[in-house]
Amino acid sequence: MFIVDVGFSCVKWMTEDTKGIYRTIYRTSKKDEGLLYKEKRYVVGERALLKTDPCYLRTIDELIDLYPLFTAFAAQKAQIDKSDILVIGLPFDYWKIETAKSARGMHSIIEKLKDSLIAIKLEDTEYKFDDIVVLPQGVGCINAYLNDTTGIKGNILGIDIGFNTIVYSLFSVDENDTLYGKTLYKKGIHDMAINLINPVLEKYTPGKYYSPVEINYIIEKRQIQKGFDLIDISTEIDSAAKEYIESIFSYIIGDLSENIGVITFDTIVIGGGGARAIKELSPYKVNIKVLEEPEYANVRGFKSKAIEIKPPIKEIIKPEIMETPHSIQPQITNVQTPTEEVKEEVKNEGDKTIEIKEPEEISHTATTMEREKHYKVKKKSTEY
Repeated sequence: MFIVDVGFSCVKWMTEDTKGIYRTIYRTSKKDEGLLYKEKRYVVGERALLKTDPCYLRTIDELIDLYPLFTAFAAQKAQIDKSDILVIGLPFDYWKIETAKSARGMHSIIEKLKDSLIAIKLEDTEYKFDDIVVLPQGVGCINAYLNDTTGIKGNILGIDIGFNTIVYSLFSVDENDTLYGKTLYKKGIHDMAINLINPVLEKYTPGKYYSPVEINYIIEKRQIQKGFDLIDISTEIDSAAKEYIESIFSYIIGDLSENIGVITFDTIVIGGGGARAIKELSPYKVNIKVLEEPEYANVRGFKSKAIEIKPPIKEIIKPEIMETPHSIQPQITNVQTPTEEVKEEVKNEGDKTIEIKEPEEISHTATTMEREKHYKVKKKSTEY
């Protein structure tokens, strides 16, 4: 199983035993630089920041279009070229609408996306996946919290703070169902970067332009480079983050009061890369939990949900008694002897019907050949 969560800021990926993250920043190159994808060369990740004003994902259409590129780049980093199941995520509202279309037999972008991910050619390598599972972002952080916590009942509000989006979902633990959810576009850390951090940077480096992804990088590093000087702006970032989070909470509180009626919740779970900006919160009379490694919350939750939906297929090996010399003859101890006089199982195989008759008693210590003699198989043709 390979889990990939392509966000507007970073791609998070996870396998059975490792995980990683890189920035969804890219630029095209006409030189022998980067990776060949669909007849273009792409420089992906932090290296793209070496040039001024790199590209970043701005819309859901761009995210869908470049999902295969970012997935293949993640697979390259994970050093895998195939997997039985690829698990990915999409913004909650978008996922809900497109999933409903699929359920009604209508054309859905999700089906188109799945088709584009089955086999992805990047440079000389083709990355192949047998099955694709698409899950809603935001709900993943709730699943991650439930996996790490026991005895939870009632309702949980999950808030996933990304770069471009904020996804919040009200989840019923008792009913194992999402009661309400919403995606806010352009309200993620991007909003804080443009409106609150950019004025700070203007003070220290007047006249210099920073793109939103560059400001996000500065927020994570909490410092800027000016010549040979590193300027720490942690105080300004913490102040901006508190103002930003409070404004987001205020909006969510207002929206929930209009849309969830009398339903209550006593726990708020916060995940997503933007959760790292939270250093201080005003006191609330609910339990607020910022997840550890919040940027990986969705992929952790996706992994457990995908296992629930599509449990790993394990080869079922039927016990077989082998003929071995002398006293080392193995025995089956948990086989029940049929109580009916004759058991009959009918199977359809092409244009034939096979009747398998089993006698009343079969010795538990019988060899394979001896057991086969007890079975009578009669084939008879069936007309349609």
